[in-house]
Amino acid sequence: MRPRIDNTLAVVVAIVVRHNIAVLTRESEPEDDEELDNFMSRRRQRGVQVDYGAVEVLPPTGLVAVGSRGVRQSIINNIIP
Repeated sequence: MRPRIDNTLAVVVAIVVRHNIAVLTRESEPEDDEELDNFMSRRRQRGVQVDYGAVEVLPPTGLVAVGSRGVRQSIINNIIP
């Protein structure tokens, strides 16, 4: 998933909320998606980059913002080129 920079904060928040709901409701992991696996394999064969390395989340730098919005913004600033 490669959201536009102006949508990134909303996407991060939505993913975190969805994860927290899944944890609270003890939702099981979804089964493997064979169609998605095949799609990704075809893209790899064509030379399209679909695998990305792990990203290290650095602590906030520069101006210190208060609250969770500052932490989210720092993550976005340090991860997204």
